[in-house]
Amino acid sequence: MHFGLTQDLVLFTNGPADLPAELREAMVHRKVELVETRIQALLHEETVLKAVALEDGRIIKRDALFAAPMLPFETKSSLGEMLGCEKTELGLFKVNEMNETTVKGVYAAGDNMTRQHSVLHASGHGVTAGAGIVSDMLYGEFMR
Repeated sequence: MHFGLTQDLVLFTNGPADLPAELREAMVHRKVELVETRIQALLHEETVLKAVALEDGRIIKRDALFAAPMLPFETKSSLGEMLGCEKTELGLFKVNEMNETTVKGVYAAGDNMTRQHSVLHASGHGVTAGAGIVSDMLYGEFMR
């Protein structure tokens, strides 16, 4: 029996986990490996994950990893903060329906304003922001 889309699933808890007995039993039944050792490093070649290195010296080969985000999100650039754009409690820029930030004339798109982190979503948000910019340029306050 496999779990979801793979027969090779490992749950890394990065330390001792307080998992209910029913969940532990289901994981054993589905052959999901539980690793409660702290993670020392993610081993990769350029952007390709190769393995997870544990504090006890073990190396567990992996080519994919799903991880919970560390909140609040941090952007690589501080430009939005330097311009005075407000952020949500998640660390994302506050935007209106056209993706304009709390600073008039400053728009955001993609990972810095939504939890939907994908190229397709970022592209769509960019189109929306672009439409907002064009509307501002053509109509300004008249359309608000």
